[in-house]
Amino acid sequence: MLYNAGDTSPSILIHTKKDRSQIIIEIMASCHSLTSVNGKMIGDALDKKMFEWTGWILEDNNENKFDQLILSIVKPKLISETKNFEEVQENVQNNNFPNEIAVIRRFDFSSKLQRMSVIVRNLTDSKFRLHVKGSPEVIRELSKPESIPENYHFVLNDYAKVNF
Repeated sequence: MLYNAGDTSPSILIHTKKDRSQIIIEIMASCHSLTSVNGKMIGDALDKKMFEWTGWILEDNNENKFDQLILSIVKPKLISETKNFEEVQENVQNNNFPNEIAVIRRFDFSSKLQRMSVIVRNLTDSKFRLHVKGSPEVIRELSKPESIPENYHFVLNDYAKVNF
């Protein structure tokens, strides 16, 4: 389950499958240590592959183009940059154009903590979110117990068997 930051009640932030899919893409597009130098993406190879899979664009705030609190912006490619007509058509039909996400603060990966996180804000609202990724064991420990599926260990073992 995904919750509002600071919310201790079990009110779920994400309600629909479309919302869950969108937030997962936002997490994959924002929770990384990548940076752009002279138009070239620099950083961890796995982070790079994960980010490239989202199809989003990374804009660093090197020239203070955005608010000084913003480290970078991640956003989906514009329609004109998308070459897949079917993807554009599907997005238009479903009104599925996500917003720009500002990365406000990055807590780089720590092998001791086995996780990394970023504080982000969707530029269309004033709410902040914390996106975290890390080892399954640590993420489980950080999660609310009622949000952990009953088959968590079974699914985790299946992924481990195929070196995922």
